[in-house]
Amino acid sequence: MHSKVNIGQVVKSLSGRDKDRFFLILDIKDCDMVQIVDGELRKLQNPKLKKLKHLMILNKVSENMDKINYNDLQSQNAFIRKELERLGCGNKKEV
Repeated sequence: MHSKVNIGQVVKSLSGRDKDRFFLILDIKDCDMVQIVDGELRKLQNPKLKKLKHLMILNKVSENMDKINYNDLQSQNAFIRKELERLGCGNKKEV
C-alpha cells in the first residue's frame, strides 16, 4: 500500500494538529503505523504514533538515527532538530 519506509526517513504530516511539520521516523510499528519525532513538539521521550496514510514520505533519510544515546535525551532532541535542519526540513518556530 505504501512505499517502503525506513527508520530515519523524513516525513511531513498531512493532517492533525501537527499538519505541515517535518518529522523523522523513530520506529516502524506495523505496515500502517510509525512513531515520529521532531525533537521539539514530539520529543524522544514521547514520540507520536501516526498512520502512514497521514504522512507524506520524502526521499530524505538520516543515516545517524542509530547514534542516538537514550541516556541523554535532552541533547538527543537537539540532535533530531539539527538533523531535520541539515536535511533541509527544519520546522520554523511559531510566534
